[in-house]
Amino acid sequence: MGLSPMSDETLMEAFAAGDVVSGEELISRYVGKLCGFFRRGGRDLGRSEDLAQDTLMRMVKSREEYRQGAPFRPWLYTIAHNLLC
Repeated sequence: MGLSPMSDETLMEAFAAGDVVSGEELISRYVGKLCGFFRRGGRDLGRSEDLAQDTLMRMVKSREEYRQGAPFRPWLYTIAHNLLC
């Protein structure tokens, strides 16, 4: 699947409204970035992958709580940071 030209915020709003493909696009965009975030936080590769998956699962579960128009990346990385602590 190629990267969509849609913004993260537009994708998240569509995902929250039930568009599964938009959620898959966000996961595709962020899984590697989140692994890197956790690696920089001192976690080994396996643990980083687990934490990235946990972050994305929480994103999926919390999608209806996402505030329309809010910046997506800080919202997602707040979830990630809370798992890192």
